[in-house]
Amino acid sequence: TEEGKTVTLDVPLASCKSMTWQDTVDGAMVIGGVENTLSIHGSLTLSEGMSWNSNGDLNFFGSGAKTLDLKGVNFAAYNVYLDDPDAIWTMVTDLSGNNTYLNVVRGGFETDGNDLLVRRFISSNSNQRSISLGNSDVTIIQFWFMSTTTNLDFDAGTSTIHWNASNTYSFQASGLIFHDLDMSIDSGAASLQGDMSFSHINKEG
Repeated sequence: TEEGKTVTLDVPLASCKSMTWQDTVDGAMVIGGVENTLSIHGSLTLSEGMSWNSNGDLNFFGSGAKTLDLKGVNFAAYNVYLDDPDAIWTMVTDLSGNNTYLNVVRGGFETDGNDLLVRRFISSNSNQRSISLGNSDVTIIQFWFMSTTTNLDFDAGTSTIHWNASNTYSFQASGLIFHDLDMSIDSGAASLQGDMSFSHINKEG
């Protein structure tokens, strides 16, 4: 699209192979309602000067190595699903989604040292899948849901999870080994639930 133009997702289900926004496209915007879903069967590359204001779900499919190059653009997608047993999605820049629920359903997900910020991080199923956090800073605004870890290959690396916990939020995991947890409780109560271990826990509030 041209500079400053808007792309509207206005159908229940749209799909594409890979989606790439050139860095020269400044001020472009993607909008759409929560009822409008986009399925991408490849990689996603955003431009630093754009906005992703579509609240609809975003499904990633397609086998092979895929990249998520979101350049720290504040991502408004509500649910993001990574769902292909033969795919590996690798972040090549920071991913920031204040209202995003990141769901690793099947396949592999690697942060590769980039920062990740989401509202909820979810991978609680029995599908074959892998998650590698490298040395990333991972910020969770509400919940961490990994109570069912059957067939999950999890590598926390030397990552630090920053958990902004309040209002009875919970961090759920089963049989997982984490590196560092930086836990901040502004109000209410928060709980660690399940069989898990950490190299270090820092708690404020």
